[in-house]
Amino acid sequence: MRKGMLSVVIITMDRWKELFKSVNSCLENLSIEKEIIIIDNGTKPETEVIIRSFQKKYPDDRFVYEKEFHNLGVSKGRNRGWELAKGEYVLFLDDDAVIEKMKCSIGKVLEVFSEHTEVSILALSVYDPEYDLQLLPRLYNDKYDHALFFIGAGHIISKERLPLKKLYPESLTYGHEDMLLSLRNYQFKKSIYYETRIEIFHYPSPIRDNFIIEKKNGIVNKYVVKRLLFPVLFWPILYWGFIRRNLKFWNWNMKEIFGCMTLATKRLHYIEKEEEYKKLSMRQAFQLLNEFGRDFLWEISHNNSDKNIIKNEEG
Repeated sequence: MRKGMLSVVIITMDRWKELFKSVNSCLENLSIEKEIIIIDNGTKPETEVIIRSFQKKYPDDRFVYEKEFHNLGVSKGRNRGWELAKGEYVLFLDDDAVIEKMKCSIGKVLEVFSEHTEVSILALSVYDPEYDLQLLPRLYNDKYDHALFFIGAGHIISKERLPLKKLYPESLTYGHEDMLLSLRNYQFKKSIYYETRIEIFHYPSPIRDNFIIEKKNGIVNKYVVKRLLFPVLFWPILYWGFIRRNLKFWNWNMKEIFGCMTLATKRLHYIEKEEEYKKLSMRQAFQLLNEFGRDFLWEISHNNSDKNIIKNEEG
């Protein structure tokens, strides 16, 4: 681990146009010793061509390009990027996201870690222009500038403060994997700081799973993550919240609802085979709910945006 260095990790899959903008925004805005790590889950040659062109243009920056030849998924891809990262700090950025605005230097932003010794993750400000939606960092507590969650599209982790070999269970693939790491972070008695001086614009790429598949995966993973980390006493409430969200989203389509229930059971089984996750203590669970709101257990959506998004998709 190199002190003071920033590792930027981007997972991509045949989205070279978006990737170009994402990497370019890092090179233009991050004036610090850094390395750019690209985990390429795709099959097209254009991605490597773009990275090689950046290497020639920016010889002072270190580029690490790894071709996977198959889709690792977000969780496994981020684990691989975390393993490769040599920097003291790791910025994870989606390939369809860009650093749009910076109100100060990246060096100034990273000083938060030395100013607040309990902080291990910076939740960056993320905005979705397509839906004109500010993606708040999950149950934001404005009293302390701390949050329970970060948004996966853009966040910075201190390798020293969060010394994990793997960040995510690889069977989780994608969708609310950020929630799992956030809850584990809380379990380790570390904090997430909401950093508004860097603004990420997340432009959902047209080259992606369709909306229904993404929402189904998200609904399942949200429940799976809570089941993995909350004590057994909370499971009936979690299950009720899971059913409630399914009923609302699928509008009583029982085939889809049972499909989500089956997928959740399978995913829990696979993840528990991969690794045993220690649950929050009862004290931690009640403290978390007291600090960030009890409705977290059964809520429909963090941003209450499902209805608006569905309307836009149908339009």
